[in-house]
Amino acid sequence: METTLAVATALIALGGFGLGIRSYFRDKTRDEETRRVEVERHAFERKMAEQSAAIQQRLADIEEVRHRRELDAVATADAEREEAEQRRRTAGLVVQFNYRDSKHSWARIAATNHGPADATGVTLGVYGEIDGDRVEINEIANEDYGTTDRLQTNESVHVSTSFTMGSPQPADLRYHLSWTDGRGRRNISGQVPVG
Repeated sequence: METTLAVATALIALGGFGLGIRSYFRDKTRDEETRRVEVERHAFERKMAEQSAAIQQRLADIEEVRHRRELDAVATADAEREEAEQRRRTAGLVVQFNYRDSKHSWARIAATNHGPADATGVTLGVYGEIDGDRVEINEIANEDYGTTDRLQTNESVHVSTSFTMGSPQPADLRYHLSWTDGRGRRNISGQVPVG
């Protein structure tokens, strides 16, 4: 009986030893699984933090672009208001050439105010330029209306000239135009547009 008891004790001890080994490997496997899950969780959290930072940066970039567009829109609106104000104060004088008879023997060079503002102190001078030299034109008597104190919208000043063999021809004509409007004193010069 002692042998049986010794065998039973040995079997119980052996069974306990087996359960201990099993428990050890099960805990070790559980620890490795826990570590693997922990590593994956940290990797996932890092990835989520990076994505969150990227989204925050994108939102900040979008906000910056929106803010710049708002500033640009305000600046554009201000510039458009300023330009409209400048146009409102501007007398837009345009020089034109017109023959006054069918033989093209005389013409009128006119400067017409196409702007919304009045022009004051208007002076239109017309002359010829041949081979780089200034040549006086043949002004028609009683037709010199090249100056005025005030020129309202759609009003004109003009100079009339006749064309003879020795006089400057239409292609030789030059002008100098000066006036004052809401933008100050203005001066323009150039070739008279013929045709």
